Amino acid sequence: MRPLRASIADWLSQPTADGGSGLGATQTGWVLLGLIVLLVGCPSVTKRDVNPLTAEAAAP
Repeated sequence: MRPLRASIADWLSQPTADGGSGLGATQTGWVLLGLIVLLVGCPSVTKRDVNPLTAEAAAP
């Protein structure tokens, strides 16, 4: 069974005649890179992933 991300990447990159969206490999790579940056960057910038009780205990 293929991983979901591989199936999505194939769907995005394949021509519309083959049932894909027709973006191509380069554009698909940029889309997936943007998604990764967004999913990693948002928690880093907003600090929503930091537990305030743990952060206080770690402060000198």
